[in-house]
Amino acid sequence: MRKCAKGHEFGSIGYLTPYDKLLGREQAILAERDYKLVEARAWRIQEGREQREKVNAA
Repeated sequence: MRKCAKGHEFGSIGYLTPYDKLLGREQAILAERDYKLVEARAWRIQEGREQREKVNAA
């Protein structure tokens, strides 16, 4: 497989490298992304709560 295909991500295949897709890593990578998005969203919500509490306490 060409070097470009191992390292370059393509939007048409979900921002995966063709090599990852070829090796069947697609579902694992997408599941990990979804998990990270959920975690980041929860973190942002918590940070927002803490910021509001600081403003309200002052």
